[in-house]
Amino acid sequence: MRAIIIAAGEGSRWGDYTGVPKHLVKVDGEPILYRTIRLLKENSVNEIIVVGPLDSRYNPNGVNLFVPVKHQEYADADKFLSSEILWNHVGRTITLFGDVFFSKDAITKIVSNNRTSWTVFGRSGRSEFTGTPYGEIFAHSFFPNDIPKHKECLNILVDAVKAKDAKKGNGWEHYKVMRGVRGRDIKKSKNIIDENFIEIDDWTEDFDFPEDYDRFIERRNHKDKQ
Repeated sequence: MRAIIIAAGEGSRWGDYTGVPKHLVKVDGEPILYRTIRLLKENSVNEIIVVGPLDSRYNPNGVNLFVPVKHQEYADADKFLSSEILWNHVGRTITLFGDVFFSKDAITKIVSNNRTSWTVFGRSGRSEFTGTPYGEIFAHSFFPNDIPKHKECLNILVDAVKAKDAKKGNGWEHYKVMRGVRGRDIKKSKNIIDENFIEIDDWTEDFDFPEDYDRFIERRNHKDKQ
């Protein structure tokens, strides 16, 4: 099993909030990237690679760091394609977003899941825990047999972003393309929730904007006071 943590985004929506990139923002006194690495190791995942910038903060305790070549046309799908050389051709690959705070239960659910086909882990809608009003995708799992389709669909999605048939090439749009959605329907159709989707509905949360983090911390602090 190989875990790849995608932390190669430009972070333009985050800026320099709290003085660090969003992957290194702290929750409970620990940078969320370091937390993800720690929880993976606690679940016996020892082959961990961070896809990120040439920055020593991104490979704590000697974790492998892969610095991708930037694509000329930027799209979120490029984050996945940039890690193509790292995909496991002899076993399972897990890709996790580096700007996500993962609960302990979420990492355990992802690692221990025994499906042997392409699987998405996320939240289908609003979170009563964090207050985020929309769904999120947190991680993917796939095997060698899934790689050709995985790569093909990511390239289709990048082309769709360039043609403005997709918005950003994000996780939900990737999911749609993997399930056969094409052209303008990528942007127009609703998010797909089917047998390939595993629900994670707890404190696990994605931080794209400063307000995502602030809302999360406010909710979490309120919970601690109850």
